[in-house]
Amino acid sequence: LAELVGVVERDPLLTAEVLGRAHSPHYAGRGGPARTLSGAALRLGISGLAELVLQAALTSRVFRLPAFDRPMEALRRHSVATAHAARAVATRMVVSDADAAFLAGLLHDVGEVVCLHALAELRCGRAFEIEQVAPAVRACAREAGALVSAIWGLPPSLRRTVDDHHAANGFDCEGVCGDPAAACVLVADYVAALAGASTPLEHEVATTETPY
Repeated sequence: LAELVGVVERDPLLTAEVLGRAHSPHYAGRGGPARTLSGAALRLGISGLAELVLQAALTSRVFRLPAFDRPMEALRRHSVATAHAARAVATRMVVSDADAAFLAGLLHDVGEVVCLHALAELRCGRAFEIEQVAPAVRACAREAGALVSAIWGLPPSLRRTVDDHHAANGFDCEGVCGDPAAACVLVADYVAALAGASTPLEHEVATTETPY
């Protein structure tokens, strides 16, 4: 934990995020106010601190793309909301790994993100509206997600979970029944969209009835 704190304190913005998270209502019952970065990190724990660092890293690099700034920001918000919702679902499922569900939720739409980066590189000065490219992005997202997961060296179980999420066409749970983490992500994805954290790349979500 001390080594992690040493890394975090090199970045003022990340330090502020750690302190802010430690003082959030979720951690309110864990002693008095955290007056130091070490105290805040101790309150969050290694898992909580690692999640926050990963979330910040993805925000600053992966989810940043001026050519598609608005849809990319929507993807970031949706991914973060899905990750936290997936953790909440997983904590109530004895067979699920909450850490794996959080990470899978954070990365579940990485295929769409990669496709937008590729389009930005290939646009050659042409302007694309997100509505024009959304069908193509959705069609390529699963394969793109599998490729980037392999390049990043993600654990096989996480790669399967991300892939299973795409395999579940719409909100059909049949494709993820053997993977509890993927099931958590599927439910969390739907909940995040209903809560308003949707993206312009998603299929229309029915708000009048739930498929579960």
